[in-house]
Amino acid sequence: MVLRAADKSRGRLELHTNLHSSKITDLMARPVAALHVWDSGSRLQIRGEADVEIASGAAVADTWARVPDRSRTAYSSSHTPGNPIPSALAYDNAPDLAVFAVLHLNIRALDLLHLGVDHRRAQFTHENH
Repeated sequence: MVLRAADKSRGRLELHTNLHSSKITDLMARPVAALHVWDSGSRLQIRGEADVEIASGAAVADTWARVPDRSRTAYSSSHTPGNPIPSALAYDNAPDLAVFAVLHLNIRALDLLHLGVDHRRAQFTHENH
């Protein structure tokens, strides 16, 4: 998945996914996510914990309208992500709002580790959690 937006003031990240992805089933059962980011250029590791809200259908129509046409092809109802297809191009990639989902990750904790000459670590937690 790709990070699509970040709201610093709300401590919230936005990601897009296919509603039929297995991660949606997992998140519906337990709406919590762990994140791991490694930036080799700055030698920075970021780990995070977040509560997840899943939005789809009419609630994400405005977001869908801003998704570029080429990117919309990832959200097709013709196949379920992760399931095998008979050949590399044996799928229909007609965009379908009905399978587009927006994940809002409300950050509850971040752990940053800088692996420089002197390792430095910082931890942040959301005060209202």
